[in-house]
Amino acid sequence: MNLIEIFYIDEAEMPASCCSSCSSGCGGCDIGGGSIEDTIRDFRNDYDDEAFIKAYKLTDQNADDTSIRLQEIYVNSGETLIITPSNIKFILSKLTPIIAIDGELVKSNYVPTAVELKMALD
Repeated sequence: MNLIEIFYIDEAEMPASCCSSCSSGCGGCDIGGGSIEDTIRDFRNDYDDEAFIKAYKLTDQNADDTSIRLQEIYVNSGETLIITPSNIKFILSKLTPIIAIDGELVKSNYVPTAVELKMALD
């Protein structure tokens, strides 16, 4: 069974413009299916037998563990971004959600639908 890992922050903590390439301040992120929590719920309801989802919603209490795991994923994917407990909130504010499948970075800064997430497994 595949493992889908999703790293994100609470929408209330998102800056006014969460798109890293946007300077207009419109707040118009590329949100394919709504909130990431909706996607997680829908995927678990419709495709629970296809993959296990581990969601890392960043809090002050899990910043250490979350940053360590996300750093491992970036290294495994050949990326050079340095992720630490002190900068993870900033990184996620620019790239949320970050999605990995079986330890490999798949997508960031886009909220897929449950169907799109399922298609990424194929």
